[in-house]
Amino acid sequence: MRTCGNGNGASLQTQGYQLISQVLQRCKGTGILTRFSDVRHDRGKEVYVMKDKTSLHQKVQELCDCFATTDPLKEMSEIKNDPDTEAAALKWIALATLHGVTSNAEKISLTRTKDGNVSVTADYRKTELPSPGFDVAEKIIESLGGITHLEGGQGKTQLALGIRDSSLDLTVKMKSKDNRKKITLKFP
Repeated sequence: MRTCGNGNGASLQTQGYQLISQVLQRCKGTGILTRFSDVRHDRGKEVYVMKDKTSLHQKVQELCDCFATTDPLKEMSEIKNDPDTEAAALKWIALATLHGVTSNAEKISLTRTKDGNVSVTADYRKTELPSPGFDVAEKIIESLGGITHLEGGQGKTQLALGIRDSSLDLTVKMKSKDNRKKITLKFP
C-alpha cells in the first residue's frame, strides 16, 4: 500500500510533527504554544502538535494529487487493511474519483448495510469494485457527509475537486433506506 511520504518510510505528517517539536523545544515560554492544540509525550519527551486546519475537502484533493500516478483499483483493494479508518476513508474517496476519471465511469456507488455488507459498483460496465470494508465504508459516508454538508445523510449536491492543474465537478448523492446507506459519485 502506498503512502505519501519521503520514500524512507516516514510520512510527511510525522516529519512535520518532529520538526515542530524540535523548534518548539527552543520556544518554550515564548507564547507561541497558544497556536498548538495538543501536547503529546513520545518516549518521555514533550511533543507539540499543531492544530490541523486542513478541511476534509482539501485533504481529498491532496490525496488525489498524491495518488494520481498509481493504479487506483490496486490501492482500493488494500484499503480495508488500513488501521486508520478515517485516513483510509479520505484515501478511498480520492482513489474512487481517480478511478472514475481514468476509467471513464459514469458513476461509482458504495452501499453499506447494517449487517456489515458493503458493495461498490461502477456504471461504465456494471462491475463490482474492491470493497473498503465495513469500518472504512462508515467513515467514507461520514466524510462525504462532512465535505458536502448533506444534512441527515440524504440529498444531492455538487462537489468540485481540484486534481493537479484541473478541476472536476462531481455530483454526490446520498440516501438512506431501511438499514442501508448509499453514496454515489456521478462523473461529468
